[in-house]
Parts: sequence; structure tokens; C-alpha cells
Amino acid sequence: MNGLRKTEVYAYAMDEWKLRPNLTFNLGLRYSFYNVFHDVLGRAIPFDFASCGAKGFCGAGAGFGNPNKLDLDPRISLTWAPDVLRGKTVVRSGFGLYHGDGQLDDQNLPISNEVGRYSLSAGTIPNLSYPVTPFLDGPGTVSPRDMDRNRKDMYVSQWGLSVQQALPHNLVGTLSYVGSKGTHLLTTSYLNLIDPASGLRPNPAFGQVEYRETLTTAPMKHL
Repeated sequence: MNGLRKTEVYAYAMDEWKLRPNLTFNLGLRYSFYNVFHDVLGRAIPFDFASCGAKGFCGAGAGFGNPNKLDLDPRISLTWAPDVLRGKTVVRSGFGLYHGDGQLDDQNLPISNEVGRYSLSAGTIPNLSYPVTPFLDGPGTVSPRDMDRNRKDMYVSQWGLSVQQALPHNLVGTLSYVGSKGTHLLTTSYLNLIDPASGLRPNPAFGQVEYRETLTTAPMKHL
């Protein structure tokens, strides 16, 4: 029902140097431009407390977010066969960064706000009961889906070291170590929750708001 579009661009350059007969060095650089969705029909309604203000809704046709234009992923590796071990031992090591686009359905939240979304809680509506229709027009029930419009693209840092040894009877033994760390990983949390002390929400105009963001090492402050 929506005309979601995005244009992506990728480029990769790599070179390899044989510095010595027993030492090879490899260097590469990848560029990725994942872009963000836009709706050619202008129906999607982004919602974000951080970039659209306390009103939350940015308006139909507003941009889904700001794309990251500097996703540069260097890769480096080397292979070495020490002379003192008579060429029967090979050491390999490498490091690289790998950006990713994530799941597309994690990036299309504004299309969910084209229709009304509600959350009802007895914590803020003491007389809440079925049928719930009469309560939908009250304050604190609209629950749009919020997406960080300035999120970073997620990436993984990966590094490794392996030692391979030629053994008798045409056998080969390998000892390897691989490490990885994810950064700016997409996650879902909830904003505008009821404060247990006051029984109120920070923004009484809305109910519970689903929030899609990227995790960082620094603590996130939410409205």
C-alpha cells in the first residue's frame, strides 16, 4: 500500500602485496551507502520525540531520517610462514569492520502511523473496561511507533589469529582465535512509560510508545 524506495551504493577496493616469499599482506576498503526509506506516495508519518519535538508526529511526507554517508570498512590481513620453522608453520591474522543495513522491516515504522494506534492502561484510566471504544478518544491513548531519525548504521568489528602446522602422515593441525564486537545494534524499547511514583506518563498526550534505536556504549536518555 506504500511506495517505499531506497537507493543503495557499494564500492570495494583491495590490493595484495607479497613483501617476501613467506610474507603476504592484504589491504581492502569497502564503502557502503545504505540510505533510508522514502515514501513516493507521501503517506508515511514519521514520529520521533527527539527530532520532531513534544508533538511527536513529524507530519505526512516528512523524511524517515538522515542517512549515514561515511560507512567505511577497512580490512587488513597477513600470512606469514617463518623461515626458522622450515615452512611447515603458517600464521594468519586479520581485522575488519563490516557495516550492515539490518532488516528492512526495522526501518519502515512511519508507515504504521498512517492509521490510529492505541494503548490503554488501567494505570492511567482507572475505569477502563470493555468495550474499549469509548476510551480511544481520551488523552494518553495514542501510541505511535517512534524511530530514531538520526540512528547510526550497525557494524561488527572482527579480528582473528590462526596458526597452522604441518604434521606427520599428511595431517594438518590448526589453532584459531576469532573475536567480534557489535556496535550500534538495532533494538526495540518503549518510551513514555508510567512513572510508578506519580502514576503519570512523561508526556500525557500519548500512551506507551514503541521505540526503535541503535545501542551505543553511552547511556540513552529518553523522554
